Amino acid sequence: MLRTLFLLLLACAITPDGTNAQEGSRYKTYDSGSAYQGSDAGTPGKYGSRKSNTRHAPTYVADGDYRQPTSLLVLDPRHVLVATKLTGEIYQLDLANYSTTVAISDSNREFRKMTKLDEQRIAVIDSRQNEVLVFERDSDDWLQVARLDVPGGPNAMSYDPTRSELWVSSIWARRLHRFNLRDLPKSDAVATIDLPMCGGQVLCLPNRGMVLV
Repeated sequence: MLRTLFLLLLACAITPDGTNAQEGSRYKTYDSGSAYQGSDAGTPGKYGSRKSNTRHAPTYVADGDYRQPTSLLVLDPRHVLVATKLTGEIYQLDLANYSTTVAISDSNREFRKMTKLDEQRIAVIDSRQNEVLVFERDSDDWLQVARLDVPGGPNAMSYDPTRSELWVSSIWARRLHRFNLRDLPKSDAVATIDLPMCGGQVLCLPNRGMVLV
């Protein structure tokens, strides 16, 4: 049986692949290689430059009630999800036609971090109910297929696709939880490990059989 090694880090910095910016409570999307900037209504307009050789990316502000947006998740080159805390909604942005739809809505939830499990499934931390929710995409709808109990405030998570395992840290309990997603919809962790810190970041290294916390 393959053993998983743990490396406890005092600090962890993760650089995202893409760039995002936040203005007030709205997200902007960026694309490279153009000299236009979109207005709040999503209509591109000229963007002035102090240098003639400076190129600016086009931006647009997506429609939606983004009160305390908490995370972004890239589904594919065309679609991005934005999770919100106060409204309990997850918006789907279509970068091809600059449209916004509500993908998931539940006013009893406080959505925080998201992670992509595969092409059809995502996992989302709900800090209000102390759960991780698993959603599966069915055409244009996202259906909840599992609720994973994470006592002590779920804080960060990472997925190991090789072993179908989801690792979730809890901030108040200072514990690391391991879920076997092959057992869904079973909601209990198959193993827990006490941590000397809250576990602000979790990163699986499937090829090394390691989990960084």
